[in-house]
Amino acid sequence: MKRKLAATGVSAVVIVIVILVVINLISVNVFGRLDLTEGDIFSLSESSKELVRNLDDRITVKCYFSEDLDPPYNANARYVKDQLDEYRSYSGGNLSFSFIDPIKEKKEQEAQSYRIPAVPMQTLRRDKMEIKQVFMGIVILYEDKQEVIPVVQNTATLEYEITRAIRKLTSSVTPKVAFTEGHGELDLKSNMTYVDKVLGQEFEVQTIDLKSTKVVPADIQTIYVVGPQTPFSQWELYQLDQFLMRGGKLGLLIDRIQAEIQQGFAQPMDPGFDAFLTHFGINVNSNMVIDAQCAQIAVQQQQGQFRFQSLKEYPLFPRVTEFSTENLIVKQLESINLIFASTLDTTRFQSTPLTFEVLARTSKNSGILVPPYNIDPMRQWTKADFVTPPQPVGVAITGNFTSFFAGKPKPDMDTIMADNLAAIPETRLDSGDQGRMVVWADADFVSDQVLRDQSNLIMFQNMTDWLSQDQGLISIRSKDVTARPLKQTEDSTRTLVKFINIFLMPAVVIVFGVARWQIRKQNRRRQLI
Repeated sequence: MKRKLAATGVSAVVIVIVILVVINLISVNVFGRLDLTEGDIFSLSESSKELVRNLDDRITVKCYFSEDLDPPYNANARYVKDQLDEYRSYSGGNLSFSFIDPIKEKKEQEAQSYRIPAVPMQTLRRDKMEIKQVFMGIVILYEDKQEVIPVVQNTATLEYEITRAIRKLTSSVTPKVAFTEGHGELDLKSNMTYVDKVLGQEFEVQTIDLKSTKVVPADIQTIYVVGPQTPFSQWELYQLDQFLMRGGKLGLLIDRIQAEIQQGFAQPMDPGFDAFLTHFGINVNSNMVIDAQCAQIAVQQQQGQFRFQSLKEYPLFPRVTEFSTENLIVKQLESINLIFASTLDTTRFQSTPLTFEVLARTSKNSGILVPPYNIDPMRQWTKADFVTPPQPVGVAITGNFTSFFAGKPKPDMDTIMADNLAAIPETRLDSGDQGRMVVWADADFVSDQVLRDQSNLIMFQNMTDWLSQDQGLISIRSKDVTARPLKQTEDSTRTLVKFINIFLMPAVVIVFGVARWQIRKQNRRRQLI
């Protein structure tokens, strides 16, 4: 009997070992994960999976991480490993990674040769605060090229950083994005440094002066016009028109109001796009939109001899939360902030064969200001100011565009430069193939002043990818956008919720107590009977 029990025990152990071995062998080739988070933020997006599935050569990832990192970075290495495990499982063997502790393995110089720095970190040892040097960087190697993530601090953007790096390494061409200059537009190097930096990671970013351009270079995929202060000439509009006809993509961020909040000054402005945009079924109105759902600004106040600063809601800085649920530019956003925005005239949508999609609208508690404008931050607003329905502030246009200059004489060139004389002669087009255009009734919302709000920056990146028809990174970039401002509600709704919070639970307790008392009372009567 004892021998049988021993044999049975040995057999059971062997069976368990075999099962574990088989499970491990299967797990090497089969990857699975259950992600219950909203937006699947801990799982790879389809675009990342597709990217590594299509690798045609090996990619090596070296992770230089110090051991025993203190909070909040102690879990970063584990997160990086889990993420890279998933990349590797979809790569068909074309992606491999390794972890290296530069200090323990004496490879500090190797890490620094990849531009991965030692980062000072404050740590507590034996009840004493110390500063130690640690490494938390990644280098991705492909053929003779490399991309570096110098310090992994925010794991929420890790998938985006890795996928962006792999795309850049494996792509043979870097797309070009140009920003017009010469009309007081927002400047990349002084007003839009965030835009310049983030777009430079994916695109070749440059400026273009259309006055002295005979033909927009063919390698430019997208042109932005951001906040011009003076009118564009007919020649410059002709350049944009023909660029659009040749399949170029156009982003127009137009301010119709020049406003200075400190001086309390605001006046209409005409950048010369009215007729051009009207031809395509859209226009930027010369007005200012206000919204009860808005950002706060700091204002100086005085009481007696004391001056102090306080935050005050400013309806001229709308906080937009109503987005298209279909368009990738905005579908995963929660909010963006606008500054002195106008409204879009969409009444001509039906007059063109183009497809229009409103990207964003103000809230149902909106209003419209007309001259003379009162932009005083201390202005007292009333409910009567916010009786206008939601107003469109951004629109995407797709389809077969027809030239604004069709049937018109070709405008004269503004200036002629020597290099333009040698340019390839231009072929005039009166219509184009499938094109894309985005129009916003505000430009300042992409300035450094506002791009501290990450959602605005993400929206601009999404828009650039959409215009360039390179949409793989949009879904990844928008995963962790979680700013969720409170929606405006009616006074009656707020009062009802308040009463429910105050009286519902006590009422439930009282009802439960009375019911319990009645049940016990009836039970006693039965016992007496």
